[in-house]
Amino acid sequence: MTTPDMSAMDDGLDAALLAELLAEDGFELPSEGAEIARRAASARVFATPAQQRLWTVEQIDGVTLRAKINVERALLQHKALRLGLRIYDERPKRFGRRLRRYWRKWAS
Repeated sequence: MTTPDMSAMDDGLDAALLAELLAEDGFELPSEGAEIARRAASARVFATPAQQRLWTVEQIDGVTLRAKINVERALLQHKALRLGLRIYDERPKRFGRRLRRYWRKWAS
């Protein structure tokens, strides 16, 4: 199926000739009063199956990312707790002084 070369068309080409050329290729011009009806603003619009799959994949990716972040956070908290306990077990007074020093710097 070939399409007419629209760049070579003259501005004066009438609608009847255009309709004839398009009809040869199996196309039909819409009638004068034919318009696509607007849907009501309150009408429900359903997603296509492809859009539904895309939405599902995005939701799963988001949940997976949040889960990974939560796991990393829990691991870091656990490591910090173990390190703190180990330091405290080794030298409680020194640990207390260091903790107070850090707390003062952070609080100011």
